[in-house]
Amino acid sequence: MSTPRWLAIANPVAGVAGGAVGDAPRTADELLRARVVTEVAVTRVPGDATRLAREASASGEFDGIVALGGDGTNHEIVAGIDRARLAFASLPLGHGNCLARDLGLGAMTAARDTLAAAVREATSARIRPIDLLDITLHDASRGTFRYLGTCTIAAGYVAETTVTGRGPLGALGRGAYVVASLITRPRALDARLWLDDVEVDAAGMTGFVVNNTAHLANYRALPAARVDDGRLDLMGLAGGWAHQMLHNASILSGVGLAGPRLLRQGTTVRMAFAAPSTIMLDGEIMHDIRAAEIAVLPGALRCVGAP
Repeated sequence: MSTPRWLAIANPVAGVAGGAVGDAPRTADELLRARVVTEVAVTRVPGDATRLAREASASGEFDGIVALGGDGTNHEIVAGIDRARLAFASLPLGHGNCLARDLGLGAMTAARDTLAAAVREATSARIRPIDLLDITLHDASRGTFRYLGTCTIAAGYVAETTVTGRGPLGALGRGAYVVASLITRPRALDARLWLDDVEVDAAGMTGFVVNNTAHLANYRALPAARVDDGRLDLMGLAGGWAHQMLHNASILSGVGLAGPRLLRQGTTVRMAFAAPSTIMLDGEIMHDIRAAEIAVLPGALRCVGAP
């Protein structure tokens, strides 16, 4: 059996701020020299990873694509990859790296070794199907758009934390989200929420999170979540700054002293906002959103994962 051919798509600004170049190009060159991948493409502008994944899929020259970046890079590649034919791997070079963490590839050394083993063996022993999020967003000014998500869609506290972590604190790299979570003050959302078409009492909630992974940025915030269980995990946050800090601390410590107001599973979630709002989708910020519908796509992507 021939050795699979992998394309590495490297995001040079993953995990850094201000246009600085991070580790992705160097990592891509190392994988190329080690013959783990057969070709490297480097993104230049937002949307490049989707275009490159689409072109690689159409060429018929590759068996898989490896993302060198974070959850935002994964998000773009999944939008363009031929999911029926190509496998996918995520090497953690971003801020949060939720998907890589859930697949047991949160450490770069482990990720490289696992990818290399999967390629050398030319088998599917380390490749397994995972779920995706089928997301429809209604933008107040641009209309309706559909996306595929790999990890998270969130509104309220988590989205505002991401805005801060990706903006003023971006220079802190992978520690940006931790600091941002400490200085962001929760504010009540004016919104409605449905799980599996049943309305949930959202009064006083400060944030909604719909996750496909157990990790939320650097936190293992939804420990019961699995990337391959065919379910969405919905978390509703409530309370002031002090309660949220207790919640964050309890997640980090694993003690569970101050849990979220809501933590349930389902297959569909809908959100509707009284005024255009900011949401976070796989680490990327989107503004002016009036409503969102999310459904699970079971086993929709074949991914390399740690054995």
